Amino acid sequence: MSADQDRARFVERIRGHITAAMPGAAFLDLDPVIGEDSVSLSAYDEHDARPAAEIVAALDAALTADGWQTVRSREDGTEGLNIAQEGVGGGVFGVQAMVISFTGVPGYGGQGQPARSVPEPEPGAEPEPGAEPEPDAAEPPPPTGRQLAVSGEIRAAIRSATPRAVHPRDDFDGDEVRIAGWDPDERQSNEALLAKAGTHLTAHGWQVVPDAWTDSEDRSAVVGKAGLASGRLHASNGGLTFVGRLTDG
Repeated sequence: MSADQDRARFVERIRGHITAAMPGAAFLDLDPVIGEDSVSLSAYDEHDARPAAEIVAALDAALTADGWQTVRSREDGTEGLNIAQEGVGGGVFGVQAMVISFTGVPGYGGQGQPARSVPEPEPGAEPEPGAEPEPDAAEPPPPTGRQLAVSGEIRAAIRSATPRAVHPRDDFDGDEVRIAGWDPDERQSNEALLAKAGTHLTAHGWQVVPDAWTDSEDRSAVVGKAGLASGRLHASNGGLTFVGRLTDG
């Protein structure tokens, strides 16, 4: 399946879930905001008198029934819903009275989490004692809903700053997390990269507190979102790296 087909399938599924939650919605397709392959939608029903919390609950139920992992949040009167499904994609809903908005990326859930390789023994060589891998040791455990959600939001913030960013595998060790991305041809300053990524995170319910400037060209900010993650976002050598912890509250 081509990238265009993946994107069209992703959009169709997202629109279907929005319609399930808000049957009378009219849609507006918006220009991508975090890269050419991203998706931005807005839906509106002026006759829907339900509060935002009720709408997001219906949206959450529809997505969960279809196998999506979801994490809810709330910021300044906007109900948020972070979603992910491996191999399909992920993103963030913002819900207010009569309005549902969505920004996401198709297919990210299956990226950045490749199976760990196990070296093949030399032909004819006997395996060393104790060298046999434990059952299922060749593959990492499937990512949790919170891991997918924080990966989607941090990657989206990185791509808002440097749209052609490439990402290595996200590192998760219990609640510890490291997510990085960079464009080898990026020419923006670290200050500009951090400011753009911070603006995106703030718009999606994160607290962002930039550090005091130093003589170094590197920049960083303390960032966090209740119920999702907290840590530090670093801008260095034209790339962005988040190092932090998943949080419960």
